[in-house]
Amino acid sequence: MSPYSTSPADDFEVWESLQLFDFPARDPRPDSEALESGFPFTAILLGARKRGEMVRIDTVGGRRWGISPRAVGKTWFSGVTDTPERGVVLALAAIVECRASGPPDGDASEVNVSLSRAIAVTAQHTKTIRVTTTEGSRDGVVRELGRDYLRLYRRALDGGESHLTIPFSRLVAVEFLGAGDIS
Repeated sequence: MSPYSTSPADDFEVWESLQLFDFPARDPRPDSEALESGFPFTAILLGARKRGEMVRIDTVGGRRWGISPRAVGKTWFSGVTDTPERGVVLALAAIVECRASGPPDGDASEVNVSLSRAIAVTAQHTKTIRVTTTEGSRDGVVRELGRDYLRLYRRALDGGESHLTIPFSRLVAVEFLGAGDIS
């Protein structure tokens, strides 16, 4: 019984009157038209790139990104973040949700470049990076890229140094940092 009625019968009558079958949804498509578009997820990013549109991305770990896509690979995409403005490469497998307002671009295709190559090309110009993984983030300098891992060099305040190896299976994003970005 709800606080709005005095008897369970009244609640049942209200519930019955609000059934969705009383208000059939009108679908503008003919019954024979399928819901499947046939486009891959990357077509959404390619469409946003073509229109110069920013996409809103939620990744594993709860981080939210605003990114203008620049290049789209089969397992990654790169772009420029909104705040602060910097280059980033995101692993598609780490994306939980994507919000883009326009249609996919089914005519464009992904670049045939591996994730490690995409990171390496940008790291030639900006070696200082922030690597976001499923477990957190680390700042450092790119020292080595394998087919499925990234090695990061970090210098400690006490003069010591460490090398972190991060497998791509745990990679969420690589942000390319500028002077003064590392805290």
